[in-house]
Amino acid sequence: MDMELFNLLTEMEFSDKTIKKNKKFLTMFFNYLSQKFGVNSLKQVTTNMIKSFMIYKRE
Repeated sequence: MDMELFNLLTEMEFSDKTIKKNKKFLTMFFNYLSQKFGVNSLKQVTTNMIKSFMIYKRE
């Protein structure tokens, strides 16, 4: 899991409580983006990547 991505969530004013509450989902999401698309920055994330993750999650 990329701590840089979690740090960006804090900078985007997500509370620590929100991040902790959703940590399992966020970890799965960031790992998927990293492994499937080589993403290491939120700036690289596209809507198609998010859609792909949601399809993957349903399987």
